[in-house]
Amino acid sequence: MFSLKQIFKQINFAKPGKVLNSKVGIIWCTIAGFTSFISHNGGPPWQIFTLPLGLSKSVFVGTSVLAFSYCNLIKAIPYFMLNQMTLVTLKVSLYLMLPAAIAVFIGVKIIKIIPEKSF
Repeated sequence: MFSLKQIFKQINFAKPGKVLNSKVGIIWCTIAGFTSFISHNGGPPWQIFTLPLGLSKSVFVGTSVLAFSYCNLIKAIPYFMLNQMTLVTLKVSLYLMLPAAIAVFIGVKIIKIIPEKSF
């Protein structure tokens, strides 16, 4: 694995500062939304689109948070229609808000510590 990493490290697959292509973005973000709804796994299609853009770590994380917040908001309608969101699940979500807020705080601290190059 180390050897493969060294070989592929020298090949520049992603060109930093690549120009944003809206049509490609719509396709990959639609796939990310669909996979996020089906299996809560929208990250890989999202990363296929965003990683080649060469965004800084703060911009990448912030953009990802906004995109998936929007995606989750849109998913609320189908989840209500499928009776996946009930008063019980909303109550559980309310209880999980404090641990989620703590996790966000820890994540912000970790992002500040990780060097840009390693990220």
